Amino acid sequence: MARTLSMLVNEAVDLVHRGEATREDVDTAMRLGTNYPKGPFEWLDELGAATVLENLRVMDAAYPGGRYRPSEALVALVAGAVEHQRERTHREGERGRFDTRVRTRQHDAAAGL
Repeated sequence: MARTLSMLVNEAVDLVHRGEATREDVDTAMRLGTNYPKGPFEWLDELGAATVLENLRVMDAAYPGGRYRPSEALVALVAGAVEHQRERTHREGERGRFDTRVRTRQHDAAAGL
């Protein structure tokens, strides 16, 4: 399931980044067109961009050739989310805290969550 969802989210993020559709359009098309229970961006919100990116990086390393290569848009999304969170927490004096949307499952497990 992680492989399929990660690839689906990766393609959806890239599609929206190129301006070919909106998040809402992609989610609606996948729910109605394929009968998926959620659209790619709903999965992205649930899983977290960092988790999806990590899944793709692991699969890309194991199976080189580009099929699982993370899109530049997904990499930028994660980098931007982390940087935005660092700036916000720095301003609030809460260094080291990160939004749950950019945590990976490994971080959650290490923290006992």
